[in-house]
Amino acid sequence: MVLDNPARAGLAPAPADWPHASVRARLAGRDDALVSVAPTLEQVGRFAELLV
Repeated sequence: MVLDNPARAGLAPAPADWPHASVRARLAGRDDALVSVAPTLEQVGRFAELLV
């Protein structure tokens, strides 16, 4: 999954640790400068389950 790419490439220990991705905002359930989380969370529910 694209969300895992920075971690798989060894650029970050975990997807949420990559500063240029929307993962952190989606996991926190809060918008940030990169993303509005509502559309994703409405469709997915528990975003963290996508990272398993």
